[in-house]
Amino acid sequence: MTATAEENILNSYDVLNQLVLDAQTIEEVGKVSSIQLDPQTHQVLGITCKSGLLGRKKQFLPWSQIQTFGKDSVLVQSQTLEVEPPEKTASLIGHQLWTDAGNQAGKIVGYRFDPQTGRIAVYLFVSNGWQGITDGVYQFPTSAIASIGPKRLLAADSVIKASEQHAPGVTQKMAQAADFLKEDYKQTQQDMSGLLKGGQNLAGQVKQKAGEVAEQAKLKAEELGEQAKVKAEQFQEKAGEVTEQAKLKAIQLPDEAEAMADQAEQTGSFESQG
Repeated sequence: MTATAEENILNSYDVLNQLVLDAQTIEEVGKVSSIQLDPQTHQVLGITCKSGLLGRKKQFLPWSQIQTFGKDSVLVQSQTLEVEPPEKTASLIGHQLWTDAGNQAGKIVGYRFDPQTGRIAVYLFVSNGWQGITDGVYQFPTSAIASIGPKRLLAADSVIKASEQHAPGVTQKMAQAADFLKEDYKQTQQDMSGLLKGGQNLAGQVKQKAGEVAEQAKLKAEELGEQAKVKAEQFQEKAGEVTEQAKLKAIQLPDEAEAMADQAEQTGSFESQG
């Protein structure tokens, strides 16, 4: 079995739910549902792989079939025959952690193991604040374990009290998040201040532009109004001229009619004389 240099020790929770691939066909075998241990020797014996509809089909892949624990998948030498897990195997995740002083210290949530040998290096547990072991994930060596049962694990009280923290917990993460949010809030305030200032400048520019447009519209209206007034006066003057011409024509028409009548009468006299 091989492993890359940076994966000398693996966390069990990083392996759970990883994709399991057949190293020969690169076909999906399933996903890791559990890591099975020999609780007496603290050795990884294999993995349980789930597949099918809703992960209902499960099969045990022994250590001998595991080729590589990768960052994103587990490569295995798959086989058609299903292998039954050894009788004395356990996951131990979820086991209650008790000390030899009769104290409940917490709960097992995982372990760290060597992907080349399968040897468990340390077990991981969480506590509800027992003996000052507050929020977070803590670790202890396999040598501290006195016995393991179906539901509980018994370890040396003095070792568990001196456990080192493996990863920060919710409280510490919330404190770190609060510091981040505080800084982020300050930055947001600065950014908002800049945006508001920019918005005020923009609003002023818009207001000024609107004023310019309104003034231009007013001048245009006045200009159009003046032009309309001139047009009206021109129209009124032209109408006056037409009216006057009409009046003159009306006066001239009777005179022209009378002249034409006189001319016709004279013409008739001449014809009768002839």
